[in-house]
Amino acid sequence: MNKRTVAAIVLIGLILIISNTSWYRQLVGVPQPQQTEEQGMKPPQEVTPGQQEPAGGKEIAGEVDAGQPQEQPEKPDRQALLEIGGDLQAEARTIVVRGPLFQGTIDTRGGLLTSWQIKPKKKDPQKQEWVPLLPDDHETGALGLVLRLGDGSISLDEMVFRTEVDSLILSTEQPRGTIALTAETDRGFRVQKIFEFDHNRHEFGLRIAIDGAEALGEVKNYALWWRPGLPTTEENKKDDLRSFAAHTMMGDIVEKTGIKGEAIEDSSFTGDTKWLAIQTKYFLMAMIPPEGTDGIGAELRGSYRPGDKDKKIEEQKLISGGMLMDLDDGRCDHRWTIYVGPMDYFTLRDFGVGLERTVYLGRWILRWIGKVILYAFVYIHKVLPNYGVVIIIFSILVKTFFYPLTRKSIASIRKMQELQPEIKKLQEKYKKDPAKLQKATMELYRQYNVNPASGCLPLLLQMPVFLAMFDMVRNTIVLRGARFLWIKDLSAPDAIAKLPQEIYFIGDKVNLLPIIMAVTMFIQQKKSMRDPKQAMMVYLMPIFLFFL
Repeated sequence: MNKRTVAAIVLIGLILIISNTSWYRQLVGVPQPQQTEEQGMKPPQEVTPGQQEPAGGKEIAGEVDAGQPQEQPEKPDRQALLEIGGDLQAEARTIVVRGPLFQGTIDTRGGLLTSWQIKPKKKDPQKQEWVPLLPDDHETGALGLVLRLGDGSISLDEMVFRTEVDSLILSTEQPRGTIALTAETDRGFRVQKIFEFDHNRHEFGLRIAIDGAEALGEVKNYALWWRPGLPTTEENKKDDLRSFAAHTMMGDIVEKTGIKGEAIEDSSFTGDTKWLAIQTKYFLMAMIPPEGTDGIGAELRGSYRPGDKDKKIEEQKLISGGMLMDLDDGRCDHRWTIYVGPMDYFTLRDFGVGLERTVYLGRWILRWIGKVILYAFVYIHKVLPNYGVVIIIFSILVKTFFYPLTRKSIASIRKMQELQPEIKKLQEKYKKDPAKLQKATMELYRQYNVNPASGCLPLLLQMPVFLAMFDMVRNTIVLRGARFLWIKDLSAPDAIAKLPQEIYFIGDKVNLLPIIMAVTMFIQQKKSMRDPKQAMMVYLMPIFLFFL
């Protein structure tokens, strides 16, 4: 490699680094999002049925400036409930729910889930830390009800429900339990929310029974809302936030809505709705209606607040969703399944409704390859219960499987290196006649039975496997919390030391694996180098990939 090529690679690297800095963006005039601490995030806006398209359609509300979240209009919920005799003044209570895999609270005002923590793995829950799946600073609880009227909507979050249960503690001795909440008005409107918990499951049942809704007026349907969204749970919050999204399955199609960059996507869907889900990188909340009963639509909402280090404001994303269900003459008795737990492909698959499609394993053919790799990982882990060892064994298996292609690629590269003196002679001989040079070069390749593309083609055939493995490892929860040697978590960088301050492009931690990779790569290239002109590449590439 000559000096000009090296200089070009270095310059390209510097351009990529500099163009992504905030001061460069300010220099060239790229606007930066501005938001004050007081603005914060707003709760999702209620949308009446009149704003939606006819059944089967889809409406995208468009992009909203990240610094100006949508204001929620005043709703006459409280006044409307008072007019029909709703109990809004009674003292609300907090019910504690606890099991080996979950713990949380339910507020009798609105019958809302106000806190929820889980243990991600069913095996040895006592050895795991609690993971909160409701934000600490949420303004309202989860699983609220909104009735859709002919001229608007009424939220039932202010109604106080009655219950005889003070707490529910589950264990192997008492594996199941229910919490029945009831609210009714003077005019005969009655609503029940019955929570059904199992001590060894992350999902729980939510029975919603509504009667006498005609007392409120022309009630068309109701929506079950998860308003608070999900919080970040990982140490690397930026990486976690990148995965925030909401999904809804309309017929056989899974629609996805997310907050990308600084744009907010708000979406409303109408038609047969199988389920609604909200995800972070490793965790998922899903609402599944009763078996054999589809929803009639879904609404997904998002708001974004950029971070500000100077004001000590952390970047935040809030994604919430509501699913609409029909009422039959103002009545219904629906048993929902609510899942709040890890994004485990096999657990989600067992629901039998396509929830596993929320786990990103690549596109098209890569997804099928990713599934095979995931199954292989889990199967090997049953034999060798350490995912660090599983990765090593799987890498050896992949290398063994592709060894014939790798050997062919190396042999082709060596033949090309041996022909370089002959090619240079031809270049000198036909330097003024490119056509003859090309013809003579191809004749030389045929004479020595060399294909210039054969060195790269075997590598290209291997790329789908490596890309699928990258997506599988990055987006499934199997490696989260898994230990190996000095590595405390195989899903995160293997930090061995913390620096006193952050260094640009490196961060504030020292990771050992990139150092090992750079050293071993240098040794390998040094041993295999035959052309002295490649010396610069031997030094440059390990350094470049170390920083990458």
